[in-house]
Amino acid sequence: MSAPPRLRAERTREDAGSGVDPLREEPGPGAALCLRLYAKLAAGVTVVTARGEDGPLGMTVSSVTSLSARPPLLLACLRDGSRTLAAIRAYGVFAVHLLREDQHDLATRFAHPTTPAPRRFAGTPVRQVLGVPVLDGALAWSVCLVEDIRRYGDHCLVVGRVAAVQVGGGRPLLWHDRGFKTLAEPHPGPVAAPVPGPAAVPDSVAAPVPGPAAVPDSVAAPVPGPAAAPDSVPVPDSVPGPVTDPVPGCVPVQELVPELVAGPAHAPAPVPGCVPAPDPAHAPAPVPAPDPAPDPVPAPDGPG
Repeated sequence: MSAPPRLRAERTREDAGSGVDPLREEPGPGAALCLRLYAKLAAGVTVVTARGEDGPLGMTVSSVTSLSARPPLLLACLRDGSRTLAAIRAYGVFAVHLLREDQHDLATRFAHPTTPAPRRFAGTPVRQVLGVPVLDGALAWSVCLVEDIRRYGDHCLVVGRVAAVQVGGGRPLLWHDRGFKTLAEPHPGPVAAPVPGPAAVPDSVAAPVPGPAAVPDSVAAPVPGPAAAPDSVPVPDSVPGPVTDPVPGCVPVQELVPELVAGPAHAPAPVPGCVPAPDPAHAPAPVPAPDPAPDPVPAPDGPG
């Protein structure tokens, strides 16, 4: 059984000075096919800066990622042989800048291999943080102290411990499929129909307790006054006496002698049920006897 192929980092010293390109001897797919795969990886665009002997240095890097939160570590992948990587090795400190979506020109300046360092920093305000040039206007930046540097293939992994950091607002600039990209506005997804839940139980409502009836203001009972005296009531010509059942054999006074009732004031009051003896001087005319009562009418048999 053959031994597994050695990694590029393991063969660096052996292959150095041999004049053989070790990348051509690596097993697996070709470099062109791998680069097509890498192009599909979307990543944030950053600029890594360092302090050089003749002034600030920097380059555009798209392979930067977080490595640890405790301790806070960042990992950057830089091209082997770059002047920025040499300055990081020499001074052990570097800065990482996350660019905004409108900073493609800045990213292009720092990415062009023939652009000298003074022209890369031209027109961009710079300040020094822990001896490292920091660009103003970035989305976020951090200054890191070198923890480790390892070479793999044609790039080196630089691990830095975060010593200073600043985060602003905005959206990042992205690199995807060999071009700069920006985040699109989020599209609203389908709205799920609400699932009816159990009916809400209302809070307990106390039944109203009837209070005492409102006492109305004291109302004075009406005090009856003296009855108003009526106007003079005319006295009737005749005042009927009490009606009593007729006594057999007697004729009522009212029917016999009506003149006696309305007679002079000195006439004696008649005795109910009897006829006073007539005054011979004032004998009244004879009163005809009343007609006999008709025969009773027979009651009908009933409704027809």
